Amino acid sequence: VYDDMGAEEKALSYVAAYPDAHQALLFLLTWPNLEKAARLVISREKDLNGEDYELLSLAADTLRNSYPVAATIALRTMINFILDWSRAARYRHAARQLSELETISSNITDYGSIEPHQAYVTKLKTRYQARSKFWKIRRS
Repeated sequence: VYDDMGAEEKALSYVAAYPDAHQALLFLLTWPNLEKAARLVISREKDLNGEDYELLSLAADTLRNSYPVAATIALRTMINFILDWSRAARYRHAARQLSELETISSNITDYGSIEPHQAYVTKLKTRYQARSKFWKIRRS
């Protein structure tokens, strides 16, 4: 049994370091090894593409209770992508995701290396103030 555990840990470490962060994340979420999935989201945030709505939504939903910082990163990645690229058709999703972040933030006592929720919202308001359609949806 010990050898199997060592082999599994070695295999999961290989997956976590796999060049395609999205494939690695999907594997870790479905294996499941949520701790390694959360660590991957946190350590490889820059490798995540906010356009991959299905995977990042799955990650946020799966990780939100036990790993709220990782869920926060997944949601922020999607929001940032939508606003960076002015994907107006997705503004409603981004507004909902921002509301989810507010709920999740109440469960976070240590944000680690990412900025706290209110600082993130303030940065969004400054950086994307011209996305008036998004802010109108957000207020409604």
